[in-house]
Amino acid sequence: MHDLMHDLAKNVTNECASIGELTRQKALLKDVCHMQMSKAELKQISGLCKHKKYLRTLLSPSELHGHYYFLNRSHKDFKEFLQISASLRALHCPPSSIDICTAINAKHLRYLDLSQSNIVRLPDSICMLYNLQTLILNGCEELQQLSKDMERLRKLINLYLFGCLSLKSMSPNFGLLNNLHILTKFVVDTGDGLGIEQLKDLQHLRNRLELLNLNKIKSGENAKEANLNQKQNLNELLLCWDQGIDHDKPKNMDCNAEEVLEGLEPHSNIQNLEICGYGGLEISQWMRKPQMFNCLRVLEMSDCPRCKSIPVVWFSVSLEILSLEKMDNMTTLCNNLDVEGGCITPLQIFPGLKRTELIKLPSLEMCAENIVGEPCDSFVKFPMLEVLRIENCPKLASIPLIPIVSV
Repeated sequence: MHDLMHDLAKNVTNECASIGELTRQKALLKDVCHMQMSKAELKQISGLCKHKKYLRTLLSPSELHGHYYFLNRSHKDFKEFLQISASLRALHCPPSSIDICTAINAKHLRYLDLSQSNIVRLPDSICMLYNLQTLILNGCEELQQLSKDMERLRKLINLYLFGCLSLKSMSPNFGLLNNLHILTKFVVDTGDGLGIEQLKDLQHLRNRLELLNLNKIKSGENAKEANLNQKQNLNELLLCWDQGIDHDKPKNMDCNAEEVLEGLEPHSNIQNLEICGYGGLEISQWMRKPQMFNCLRVLEMSDCPRCKSIPVVWFSVSLEILSLEKMDNMTTLCNNLDVEGGCITPLQIFPGLKRTELIKLPSLEMCAENIVGEPCDSFVKFPMLEVLRIENCPKLASIPLIPIVSV
């Protein structure tokens, strides 16, 4: 904001001031509604605590991540500040420890950002924030458990869990949070109220959803209970059979992997599909329907060593990125090109594809074959391709002539 506009806003609202100004003009302290602290202003927090009964927003400095001064000298002051500020509606904490999280005492809080905190378990006191609508836990790499009573947060709309690499399961009866619109990660477990069926009634989910530990799904019928094909606002989906995959060890090939994948059919509005750790031999029936991928822009498959083929996306005009890695059993990118579903195939294969990555595909021999298994050379392949990356594909003898590719 331009300095003149900033000064005008201060004069009009009488609510915009630096912490230094607030300490000098004590008459303004009781009226402050929104505050953002800088690193240099932390020393003055304790002097302001007693006057913050009207404070609605507190944004702490993100540059304090790992800063020794904050984590040690100002820790006590910040904790005291949180205990007093019961009027808060929005709070962004710097990387916090468990006792700072438990100090949050704001029953009217709507927005809470605890990103990059070192907590291992989300404290149960968070579940007393009955009006909470947005909870952000991005980058909490040590977080293993959510609060056991998360179901109490019935007004919760957004739950961000990006980068929560250690999360072992969701809280019991997670499906009761049926107002959720954003849920970035769901970790399947086998206990009561921890299964994939908890997604059944979360019909408002949108944007990206990552499903982990799919090897713990009981059956294909159990997988169908997630009702993914009814969640039309989801546009990015990750299906991962093993959380924290060790890329150098063989996978646990679950006998029901193919049934589970069949039951996890998404809505045809899906734009980004990622499959990781799949142990089945064949793709699912819904993956053989070209109409399923009319909106698909990105397809990524990795660590699927037994799988022999990819979804029927080679007709899709919307597909822009294709990434395949560690699929030991796949010999051809696209097959049966003469007829698929009773329709004559188009003259172009992968007509809109811009980027292709083929990595560690030891059995891959050709890009396309007809119904009798012979190479197809009569079709135009990858007409829009810009980037082609090929690594460790020893049997791939040749690639089609691509007009504008950069390797």
